[in-house]
Formats: sequence, C-alpha cells, structure tokens
Amino acid sequence: MMMFGKHTLGFNLKITLFLFIALIPIQLFSSKIPGEIFLGELDDYSLVESEFEINNDSEESKTINFYSLCDCLEVTPKNRVIEAGETVKFKVTLEPEGYTTMSRHVLYDYNGERATIKFYANLPEPPAEVLSSGCLGCKENERELEEIGTANYLKEKWVILDIYYSPGCTTCEKFINQDIPIIQKDLGLQISVVKHNVLEKSEIDSLMRRLESFQVELKEFPIVIVNSNVIQGTDVNIEYFKEKYNETKATNVKNSEFKESLEYLKPLPIFLAGLLDGVNPCAFTTLLFLISSLFYIGKGKKEILHVGIIFSVTIFASYYLVGLGLLNAIRAANYFKIISDIIKYVIILVLVVLSFLSFYDALLAKKGSVKEMKLQLPKSIKKRIHNVIKTNTRTRGLILGTIIIGVMVTIFELTCTGQVYLPIIAYIIKIEGNISSYLYLTLYNFGFIIPLLIVFTTVYKGTTNDKLISWFQSRIVLIKALLGLLFLSMIIFLII
Repeated sequence: MMMFGKHTLGFNLKITLFLFIALIPIQLFSSKIPGEIFLGELDDYSLVESEFEINNDSEESKTINFYSLCDCLEVTPKNRVIEAGETVKFKVTLEPEGYTTMSRHVLYDYNGERATIKFYANLPEPPAEVLSSGCLGCKENERELEEIGTANYLKEKWVILDIYYSPGCTTCEKFINQDIPIIQKDLGLQISVVKHNVLEKSEIDSLMRRLESFQVELKEFPIVIVNSNVIQGTDVNIEYFKEKYNETKATNVKNSEFKESLEYLKPLPIFLAGLLDGVNPCAFTTLLFLISSLFYIGKGKKEILHVGIIFSVTIFASYYLVGLGLLNAIRAANYFKIISDIIKYVIILVLVVLSFLSFYDALLAKKGSVKEMKLQLPKSIKKRIHNVIKTNTRTRGLILGTIIIGVMVTIFELTCTGQVYLPIIAYIIKIEGNISSYLYLTLYNFGFIIPLLIVFTTVYKGTTNDKLISWFQSRIVLIKALLGLLFLSMIIFLII
C-alpha cells in the first residue's frame, strides 16, 4: 500500500481545488450584451426613452455598430469605439404602435461578433386613433428575421458600410441618400452606413491602417469599405458597388462550401492524436510491464483479458476527467485575452521543442540508442508505476487492484501523455461548434484506449509478451517520427 506524506497530500488538495475552479461554469465570469431588454409597463403611447450599458472588460478597444429593423426603434449612438475597460451608455427610443405587447429587434456587430437585441414593452389597450396594423416594413423585416433565422439574417442580409469623405462632398451625399436605398431594395440588404470625416486626424489615421491591412493604396476620396472591398473615387456608384458585392458573395459561397466540406475532417486529428498517444512509448512500456507482471504471477489469458477491459475503462474515465478539468481551465483563461495569448504561445513554444525532440528520439532509436531518448518517463516515475503495478496485482482483488493501477498510471503518466493531451484540448476549444467539446474529448480518449484493447485481445488469442516487445521495438522509430509530425500539425492548427 502506498503511503502519502503531508507534501503529497498538499499537492493533491491543490489539484482538487484547481479542478473545482476549472469546472465552475464559465458563464459566471462572462458579461455579454443582453439578448433582450424589457422597457416596462407603459401607461400610454407616448415616446419611450431608456438607456442600457455595454462594458468592454477586455484588454483592447472594440467597435460596436447598431442597425434597427424598424424606424420606430432607434439606438444612439449607432456606432461607437469602446476603449478597454470603458463602460458606455446607449440611448434607446421606441415609438409605440397599436399593440398590447410590442417587440422590435436591433442588429449589432461587436468587433465581428453579430447578434440581435430584442426590445419589448407592454402597452395598454390601444385607443381607436392609434389602432393600426403597425408599420408594414417593420413587420416584413421582423418576419424575415424569424423565417430565415437570426444567424443567417445577420450573415446574409446585414452589411456595414464605412464611407470616408469630407463634409460638403456631393458625390458622397448622393451615394448615401439616393444610391444606398436603391442598392438595399435591389439586393435585398439592410445597410448600416458609418460616416468618417477625413478632416479629423483620428479618422484619417484609422483609414490608413485599414488600407494597409488590405494592401490597398490611397488614390482618391470618397472611399467606401464594405466587407473586404475598397471602392474609391468615381467607382463609388450603384453599378460598381453591385458588381463588387456580387463578386464577393460568389467567392464567399465557394469558400463556405469548401469550409463545410472540411468540417467533416475536423474530428480526424483528435482521433488520430488519441490513437498515436495510445502507442506513445511512455504509455506502451507501462502496458507491457503490466502484462509481464500478470504473466509472472500466473494469471491466465481470460483473467488478463478481464484485467485489460477494466484497465482500459479506468484509463478512459480517468483521462476524460483530467481532460474535462483542463478544458474548463483553458476556457476560463481564454476569457482574459492576455492570459489566453500567453497560454497559446507557451503551448506553441513547447510543441516546437517536443517536435524537435521527437525527431531527435527517432534518430536515436534508429541508431539503437533507445535508452538515450529524451522524451520518456523519468526513472523515478517509472519506478513508482512499477511498484503500483506489483503491489496491486499481487495483494488486492483483481477488479479493485486494476482500478487503482489505472488511476495511478493516469496520474504518473500525465508528464508524458500530457504533451499530446494539452495541445489537443486547446485545438478542441478552437474548433468546437455544432459538435460538443465533450464529444471530442470522448473521441480522443476512445482513440487512446484502442491500442490497449487490441494488445489485451492479442494476448488473449495467444500472443506472448516477448512478441509484443519485439513488435513495439521494431516500430519505435516510426512512432517517434509520427509524434513529431503530430506536434508540427498541432502548431499549424493553433496558428491558423
């Protein structure tokens, strides 16, 4: 039986506290823009004015743009840069119409994150003079929002157009006041116009930074920027705008179709990483020692198969719980951008080192210097694992002993298998969408235990421990090279 000193106990308490904090729902640390705002119980149909706040608790400035689907609802200012740590008040004005309950939506774009805010109020029974079917244009927009879904509406229907010009520009005023309404009608769009006065230094500086990011040279004013298109001077007209918009839309459709085809491949690296980590020398040598110990104490093939199933299930459950804690911890860290960036670049740096050492180990293994490999469990941890296996295969019941071995092996091997696990969890957080991250974790750990189940099955069918050792030693160069490639691919996944 293993004895635990006060230092080990203190370490375990720290780990427990860490996992407890990591598992706290991330919503407790988040402050999001509200999805709906209740304007109250109104006594009459007079104009309603209210306020709401948005706090930017990130480390960088953010820009927000609002667009109302109805003339009866207005949010001001319509666009605003919110500095890091700043809280800004926005005014909302609602002109009630003939409804007992009235709701209207405002679209917003917060640094690329798009959603809607629903404003609603309860009104008294409308008198005859205000009784109406409501604004038909508003109703049509609201109905379309409901029919095609908020996400599609925000993606396909709403366009934010930035125009850089100087006051008194007749071309600009004509484009804004006459051309844009025609474009909206012809293309079926809702266009938010954000005006920028280039006589102000901050605006011209902002323009130059944007043009530099698009790798476009400043030629003449006015300048219209919509999506990734820059339109300048005499090109600012209905025909050219439509042409550029339709070109971009066609390109976006192709890109979207290509991305959708890649969606099916996203889980593949997770499964392959689990599979490869399952034959990682750290994990595989422990497995071989376990089987050797079982043979030594005279366990039969059937008993070894039972041990294998219990051991694999325990390993799966233990690694899954560890992954769950790491998953929530990294998610919580991602909420704070500076911490998120530090974690990302530290993981990338570690992966570069691990990739180099894996290829170096492959060269050493090819020369026959397996004992000199760099990426392997320290001798002290190997000794502990061997002691755990010896103790629990000889002095305890088969089931309890195997469960204890599985849990302890998980803890001791994390210094080695965690080299793959931690970057994969960072990748899971990056790609999670329609498929839950918990399913991705399941996929990884399922891949991890497949080699274990295969080995125990082959032993049951008659394969000796010597044959398994021979098979593993003949493939250690390939395994190390594949691990190196895996680490390189993880770097690419984390960067792009």
